[in-house]
Amino acid sequence: PRELEIQGGHWVTLHDAARAVLRIGNQVNVGQGAIHICGRRWWSAKDTWQELSMLSSRNAAGLYGTFTTDHLASGVTVPVAVTELTQRERPPPERPDLGPLHRLLIESTGEGWRPATPLRQGLMQALAEMAEHDD
Repeated sequence: PRELEIQGGHWVTLHDAARAVLRIGNQVNVGQGAIHICGRRWWSAKDTWQELSMLSSRNAAGLYGTFTTDHLASGVTVPVAVTELTQRERPPPERPDLGPLHRLLIESTGEGWRPATPLRQGLMQALAEMAEHDD
């Protein structure tokens, strides 16, 4: 559906966000305003769902002993496409301003905002956490 192309987000894992907050420590002033934390690139809900579905299928196959090489063949490529902005009906939303976060992290640790966890790995962590709660 078209709405899955419109919805989505600049996903970031809880681990990367928490690490940034801990690195900032007490650097944030009350009058500083909002400080955004998000991932580097926009993922549509459709692309996110495709990644999650593929990983969930692999996970289930591994759990039930039905894993085959076909599971490895699907979802190998990250759904990235280059499109001229003038050709798109609606460009992805602009990423929130990460400048204040980046500056705070440089001031506190000398290293700016660098989320380290790719979406696929973050989704695998989410699936693992959900499985722990199902036990």
